Amino acid sequence: MTNLQPSAITTLLENASTKSPREALAIEALHNLQYQHRWTDLKLFTVLSPTSSSNTSTPTSSPSRTRPRGRSQSPAQSVVYLISGLPPRHLYIHPDMQKWLIRNNVTDEDVDVQREWVLPLSLGERWSLRQFCWVFDGLPEREVLRLSKDGSVDTEDEADFEWKDSKRALLGMLAHNGMGGDGTIAYYIMQEGEVKPRQNG
Repeated sequence: MTNLQPSAITTLLENASTKSPREALAIEALHNLQYQHRWTDLKLFTVLSPTSSSNTSTPTSSPSRTRPRGRSQSPAQSVVYLISGLPPRHLYIHPDMQKWLIRNNVTDEDVDVQREWVLPLSLGERWSLRQFCWVFDGLPEREVLRLSKDGSVDTEDEADFEWKDSKRALLGMLAHNGMGGDGTIAYYIMQEGEVKPRQNG
C-alpha cells in the first residue's frame, strides 16, 4: 500500500501555524491566486479594524509571521486580511476605456496591469455595508493610465487618452467542506461608485 502525501495547501497551512480560520482562509486564497490563477508579486496584509486598540496595517511577505492578537470577534472588530498582487491580465476594463482601445486598435495586452486587492471571505460570513466601506477607505487610489495609440506612456504630454478607475476589490468567496461547499474559491469584483453598463454593437 502506497503512503499518501499531504497536498501542497495542507502542508502550507500546517507550516504556517495558523491560529484562526480567517488567517487560514487568507493563506488558502493567496495559494489559489498564485498557483491556479498565476498572480505575481503577492503580498498578505493584516489590517486592524477601527474598533481595535491599534489602527495599523502590517504588510508581511510570509503568512507564518502574520498572527492576529486578541480574542476573535466580529469582522468589524478583529483583524482583516487583504491580499494584493498582479494578475496575469486585466480583471475589468471600463466601457469608456474599452471603446477608446477598440477605436485605436490598441489591445488590452498593450496596457500595463495594475495592482489588485483581494478580500478573502468565507461563504458563511456576514458583512455590513459599513464594514465594506471601511475596507474601501483603506485601499489606495488607483493609478492614472496615460495611453497613446501604441500603448502606455509615462508623460502627460504624449498621452492621447487618460483614465483612472475607481477603487475596487475582489471578494474571494470560499465555501469550505464543513459548511456545505466544495472548497472552491469564487472571485467577485466589488467596485466603488456606480458601474456604467456595457453596450453591445
